[in-house]
Amino acid sequence: LPGSRGSFGRFWPALVRAGALVFVCQMPGGARAEHAGKSADGAAGSQRSPSKRSLDGSAARKQRSAFLYDSSAGPLATICRCGYSVVPVVVLSLDFWILASFHLLVNVCFEYGWWPGSRSELGQYLGLEWNDVKVITALTTFFEVFYTNQCFTRYQDLYKLTCKILLLAQQLALELRLVLLEAHPRYARVALRYFLGALLLHLDEHVQPGVAKEIGIGNRLLTQEERAYLNQLPNGRSLVVMHWASAVFLLGAKEAALPPATQKSVITKIEQEYTAMVKLSDTLSLPVPSQYYHLLCLMVVVCVLSWGFVMGASHGIWGLLVFLVAELIFIGMIQLASDMSDPFGDDAVDFPLPDWLAECFSSCAKILECDAFVSGDQSWEARLSSEQRLDLGIEFDNGSGRWLMGSSSYDFTSCTPRADDRVFRERDSDDDTLESD
Repeated sequence: LPGSRGSFGRFWPALVRAGALVFVCQMPGGARAEHAGKSADGAAGSQRSPSKRSLDGSAARKQRSAFLYDSSAGPLATICRCGYSVVPVVVLSLDFWILASFHLLVNVCFEYGWWPGSRSELGQYLGLEWNDVKVITALTTFFEVFYTNQCFTRYQDLYKLTCKILLLAQQLALELRLVLLEAHPRYARVALRYFLGALLLHLDEHVQPGVAKEIGIGNRLLTQEERAYLNQLPNGRSLVVMHWASAVFLLGAKEAALPPATQKSVITKIEQEYTAMVKLSDTLSLPVPSQYYHLLCLMVVVCVLSWGFVMGASHGIWGLLVFLVAELIFIGMIQLASDMSDPFGDDAVDFPLPDWLAECFSSCAKILECDAFVSGDQSWEARLSSEQRLDLGIEFDNGSGRWLMGSSSYDFTSCTPRADDRVFRERDSDDDTLESD
């Protein structure tokens, strides 16, 4: 390698830096083409008919590698897969290249002598030492870690609330099936329809606008007259529809003469569902204060500019690479934390809410409407009378100390159960204890 004292030795680091920067600039082209393809696919998907749109939840989750990744892969293999990471987003951003251009400009000025060196009096006055940069770097690191931690905690809370909402909907469908469908099926169906309509309406208005249109089943949950009435209300539409679900259920419970404990159980689930929905929208509407985010962005910009000046003053060729990686990490962490603070949308870390809702609504419909698992003209009584002892084929092998599955050698047919199918119990008259046979 040429020395630093010759004329070419002073010139070639800047040339290599410029060549490396031009080479790195080729990265956004491929990333832009990849994102353009995704945008075209998304636009094509949005133009499809809502009734014909495919909503495969498992396929959608597989496409979002933010939830699925191979933790056993090494660091080198992991960093090579950046299609769904924040790297393409950061590299395509204007801020990234403005700060990188400042670093290159400082390096060119130092290499050609357009900026006074550190040995001159003016250079010592205008110079910047690494000890000064350490202060802003430490402050920026602390504030950025705190911001990322808060956003991830909020991300987990929103995920738990979303899962709770979907789980309560399926539990309510199961309870309506058990207590009301057989006696009065119309009341059970209308109550569940209003319940799911209130859920979809609240998420569309307060959580992710447009999700009802994307699913395309809004007209199946609420009729045209009901939607026309709700459009006249200024606010609280989901609460009104949830009240409809409660009122219909209470009318059906009165007709079926359900016990008060059963009625309370269903009404409690409806109240819990609405409470979780409101808590979800309230949590989403309260992010980290904008003043904190403004100070954080200010510290990141000042910190990266300080790095660009100090690293640009060096004559080594590795300053550009180190600067780009450090800049990518700091800006990428802010981008990732901002995406996690609002996980409802089209970002890589966002929840596939339309697919989750489609899966939940399909499960609720199947729970309420599917027939019992019987074959032919058999009834539950016939199936229960022919049921044998439960044999799952699982046995513990004392020799190997392991559980053997699918190869049970215990003969359950040799044990004849009692007619009432209860466990044998004997009372010892001496110590008055119970023993199980």
